[in-house]
Amino acid sequence: MKHLLLKTLMPCVCCIIGLTSLSVAYAGFFGPDLNGDRSVLSIEKYRFNPAISWGDEFNYTGAPDSAKWGLDEGNGYYGWGNKEQQYYTRRIDNAVVKGNTLQIIARAEAFHGFQFTSAKLNTLDKRMFQYGRFEIRAKLPVSGGMWPAIFMFGEDHQWYNLQSWPDCGEIDLIELNGNAPHLIHNHIHSGYFNYARGRPAGHQTSVSGNAGKFNIYRIDWTPDYIRWFINDVQSFEFKNDGGGHSHWPFDDWFNLVLALSVGGNFVGTIDQSALPQTYEIDYVRYYKLLGGYGKPPKIRPAAPVLAVKHAMKRKGESFTFAIKSKPSKSTIKWYANGGFIASGDAVTLPPATPLGIYTGAVTAVDKTTGISSKAVAISIKVVAEP
Repeated sequence: MKHLLLKTLMPCVCCIIGLTSLSVAYAGFFGPDLNGDRSVLSIEKYRFNPAISWGDEFNYTGAPDSAKWGLDEGNGYYGWGNKEQQYYTRRIDNAVVKGNTLQIIARAEAFHGFQFTSAKLNTLDKRMFQYGRFEIRAKLPVSGGMWPAIFMFGEDHQWYNLQSWPDCGEIDLIELNGNAPHLIHNHIHSGYFNYARGRPAGHQTSVSGNAGKFNIYRIDWTPDYIRWFINDVQSFEFKNDGGGHSHWPFDDWFNLVLALSVGGNFVGTIDQSALPQTYEIDYVRYYKLLGGYGKPPKIRPAAPVLAVKHAMKRKGESFTFAIKSKPSKSTIKWYANGGFIASGDAVTLPPATPLGIYTGAVTAVDKTTGISSKAVAISIKVVAEP
């Protein structure tokens, strides 16, 4: 049963839920001692809306609510930058609401050249967030190769341009490696603090007694700090050190992502015999930060219009993607294979392009502000000569 806004105080909560602090933090940002720190009891200058500002209780049946969630499709570039092995689909076989929970299901099946399928939901183009409290009750799959996650990308993140990360900012509410299912990972990534550049900022908490069960995962996000909680016990804190956007990009607007990946750099070996596996989310609740903090989201130029977005050509022929219209005072940029390839109002695939399916994106970039439009996805299939 879902209880809105009810919290029960219990003695010795750490003993009851079995949380243990491990590898407390990196990069000099220390999470609290769960048995000793009382700083969370101090008077806070930040307050969150007492009523839910946005959320999904999943009290319906069928596909996820399209007014709140979009679904990614495919394997991205290089397995979404992580060498993930699944193909994300928009089928109810992989993402369905039933029994009052959202169920994201990873399956072992051949699909579009991949051996696994799953789903990834996000609020991009639906709802962006700046500061606030997020509370999500979920049960994570714990078999080898499963990578359930709840995370957020900043508004400068570009799915078609791997180089936009980590400067855009990322908040990992939770990640779990199915080959070490007793550890919940909390992290942030920024231009300065990230594992790729040798300065990770994160924390691991043992939930050995609660692995594979429903737990409540929460963050409190303010202009000064982000705090993580598991079943109302604080597990990590990352503070704004005043180092600018490369240290703290978390004054930007972010979208929310729920995903179940299969394989990849983070999780290693996949236990295929354990599939299918289900990631269950009981509810997602967001409470906005009160007090008028923050800045408005970026105003983006209109997206360019193409004569043709999806095409097919025979090997030995060339094909040109061309812009039909674009915003004034903008530059057109083309992307493929996870990176920038060209500027200009057209891009041509040469006759020698090998057989296969190629995907990319095109944006309009304002010459004054440098802000990009939403991306327009493009694709082309190269087939054999007659």
